[in-house]
Amino acid sequence: MNRVIIVTAFSSERLIDQYRDFPFIAVEGGIEKLTKKGIVPFKVIGDFDSYDLLNVYQVVKKDQVTILPSNKDYSDSEMAIILAQKLNFDEVIILNDFKGRFDHIYSLVLCLKKYYPLKVFLEDDHNRLRYWPNGEYRLKKENYRYFGIFAFPKANITLASVAYPLKEREINFDETLVLSNEIEGEWASIIVESGGVLLIESRD
Repeated sequence: MNRVIIVTAFSSERLIDQYRDFPFIAVEGGIEKLTKKGIVPFKVIGDFDSYDLLNVYQVVKKDQVTILPSNKDYSDSEMAIILAQKLNFDEVIILNDFKGRFDHIYSLVLCLKKYYPLKVFLEDDHNRLRYWPNGEYRLKKENYRYFGIFAFPKANITLASVAYPLKEREINFDETLVLSNEIEGEWASIIVESGGVLLIESRD
């Protein structure tokens, strides 16, 4: 799998350790998170309105840095996704704490669908989010106790091997029916009969 990790200034250091064997793209101050762990990103991107570019050049070469204009139509983190796509990665994991600016978090949630079929994940210490279009999936329990499914924007779903199974149930964007569900056994069967869903795995 051709995977890249995008690190922001709000990334979990524990997760950086977890993914340290993969290539990293740092978004502005995310480079500081990486250097604390002894990791050098292969690309750095940002408009550098909140982090000194001179500090970046002490870690990487100029040809590894993409300088963005401050007045643009996309956030720095979204531009990092676009960069990963141009570099032919097929899976992107964005590490960003869900605390702080919710407008930035929500914009990244929208990117999960916007850039599909590029597989984009959004992850912090307690949650992992992804987008699934129509299709059949198996969800492994791993170290997340709960999962939630939300129509994105509308879906028909079937769930099996879970605490609260469903059979061809249509859900709309504003429904919270599939909240705090749990996998029974090692795997859940999830069928998105039509539409698409936002899948959120969570732990306390």
